[in-house]
Amino acid sequence: SGLGQVLVQPPLLKHQTPKFDPWPTNSKTTTKIDTPVLPVNPLTEWLSAFVGQSEQQSKTRSAALTLLKDLEGLYQSARGFAAVKEHQFIGPGKSQWGRIAASARSSEIDTVSTQLENIVGQSKVDDNVVYSDAGWAIDTGLDSPQSSFAEWLLHHFGQGKQSSDVLLVLATYALDLVDDLQTHAKTPSEQEPTDA
Repeated sequence: SGLGQVLVQPPLLKHQTPKFDPWPTNSKTTTKIDTPVLPVNPLTEWLSAFVGQSEQQSKTRSAALTLLKDLEGLYQSARGFAAVKEHQFIGPGKSQWGRIAASARSSEIDTVSTQLENIVGQSKVDDNVVYSDAGWAIDTGLDSPQSSFAEWLLHHFGQGKQSSDVLLVLATYALDLVDDLQTHAKTPSEQEPTDA
C-alpha cells in the first residue's frame, strides 16, 4: 500500500544480460568542461565573502600562533636570564596583555603602533630607548634586536608590520599563556622540602 515493489530475480533479466556501449576512447574527441559561473545574487555573494573571510581568519590565527611560540620562548628565556625562583612570574602580565587587546580591538594598525609605544612606555633618554613599564622592559637575555618584551612587541607590530587582527588574536592567546604560566608556577608552600 504505497510502499512500492521489490523484484527478486525478475523474469525480465533471467535470459538476457544487459549490454552497454563502451566508453568512447577516441583521442580526437575532447570533452570541454566549462567552469561553472556563479549566479549573481545575495546568497552567492555572502558565501564568497564567507569563504574569503574564513581563509583570512585562518591566516591570522596561523601568524598569531607562530608569534605565540616566540613569546613563550621569551618568557622562558627571561625567567632563566633573571634567575628567578620557580614560583615567581616574570614578564608582562594579564592586565598588560589586556591593554594590548583593547588597543587592537579599538583601532587601526596605524594608531595601534603609536598606542603600543605608549603602553610599553617607550621614550628616548640620551639617544637610548627606555621603557617605563616594568613588565615590558624585562630583559630576556637573548642576543637579538628584541632583547626585551617591549622591543619584541614593537619589532613585530610597530609601524604597521602586522595587522591589528593578528595583534588581537596574539593578545588573546597571550592572556591564556600568562594565565597558564601563573597557574603552573609553584608557590613556596607547594615546593618539596629539601634536606639540608
